[in-house]
Amino acid sequence: MKTSDIRARVHAAVGEARYPTELPDRIARRIAEPIKPNHSRAYGLVAAVLAALLVATLVFTRFGLGPLTGTAPAAPFHTNQVVGPVNPDTHPPDEDLRVAAISGPLGRLVTPLNLSAVSGGMSVSLIGAYADTARIVLFFRGEDQRFSVHPRIYDRTGFLNYGSGEGPGLPGDWVVILMGGAHPDASGKAHLDVAVDQYQTDPVGPGVSGTWNFSLDVKVQPPTALVMTPPLTALGRWPVAVEAVEVTPTVVRFQVIVKGASPSDLTSLTVTLVDARGHEVQKSSEYSELTNQMFFFLVIGSPETRINVIWLRPLADAYELLITARGVDFRATLDIPAGPS
Repeated sequence: MKTSDIRARVHAAVGEARYPTELPDRIARRIAEPIKPNHSRAYGLVAAVLAALLVATLVFTRFGLGPLTGTAPAAPFHTNQVVGPVNPDTHPPDEDLRVAAISGPLGRLVTPLNLSAVSGGMSVSLIGAYADTARIVLFFRGEDQRFSVHPRIYDRTGFLNYGSGEGPGLPGDWVVILMGGAHPDASGKAHLDVAVDQYQTDPVGPGVSGTWNFSLDVKVQPPTALVMTPPLTALGRWPVAVEAVEVTPTVVRFQVIVKGASPSDLTSLTVTLVDARGHEVQKSSEYSELTNQMFFFLVIGSPETRINVIWLRPLADAYELLITARGVDFRATLDIPAGPS
């Protein structure tokens, strides 16, 4: 991961701390003022209270109340893409679709594209995109038989700070899979801005720096909510808020918030999906992360950990969801319907 990627991810997660520009001068003047006699303890108390209020104000403002007023808007995104003609009946090669587990009839759900950009003498094309509420898949094509790109992807909510998986498909193609979905507008589409600044033909080489920027609209495939029987309300002593238990055309997504637990508390926790014969369904990805209270709870609150697990969509049947850890054994039934045909 390059420095620019690290900076973008840190900025997306933490943002910028802002405070009045005159605050340092005001503090310096107060420090320079002589302390009046017989009031040292009073001033000490006032200073302690002010310090506590300042910390509380910064914490509540940054993490409790959302973006600060006066925050500069994001810089406009400029593309250098050339849009070519598209045959709506085409889809990426089968080798590419297999990497993304979108084989067979699911291939028609991929939006065909013909976007190309040239920088540093290198041409990169975006030939297809798929999106649902659980993941985003982009299909790239380069000039070399072995090439890779590692894009930064944004939608209307900003930088999509998800982990990703990626790999080669047909020689000359590269598939990127984000472990999180797009956010559709009222029409059910998401607008994606895709920024690429490195073209590599050697996995360990420096690559070629440049600018290959793409903008596209993609339909976000809607999910079908699944019912857990019994419902999940707690894991051991920790309350649980269910964010999503759903199936998309390609995967099953399980996402919950465990309140009062940090990821280190949940290191032994496992989440599996098992069919009637006891065979585990293949996982596509999984992660756990602290929510936006990761700093706030150190001062006054408590940790909350998001658990996200994605499985490749299995055949229609009844499945058992198993969650196990030290002192935890939760079992629920999920009825998964037949997928698109």
